[in-house]
Amino acid sequence: REKFMKINYWPTKNGIEVDFVITEGNAVITAIECKLTKHIKQKDLRGLKVFAGEFSQEKIYIVSQDEHSMLFKADNNTKIMAEHYTTFLNDLWIGKIF
Repeated sequence: REKFMKINYWPTKNGIEVDFVITEGNAVITAIECKLTKHIKQKDLRGLKVFAGEFSQEKIYIVSQDEHSMLFKADNNTKIMAEHYTTFLNDLWIGKIF
């Protein structure tokens, strides 16, 4: 079955944002934040944590140059997967992301 998904940007009135929100129809599939950093810090997760508070998702992603894959959790237990961009792109290509 073909998937018809849209890529959106998600901003708040307070200036917090998430780079990519993937939707299919009215359903949010996942959110993806991209950072240039080589070391993910808690402050880099801010937009995804706010997003997770508004949209219940099992997994959302932060993609960067950090070579260490890490798992963080938002307050509602949404998993925030931190992955190196090459790992993420490979997983996306083979259908592991959605």
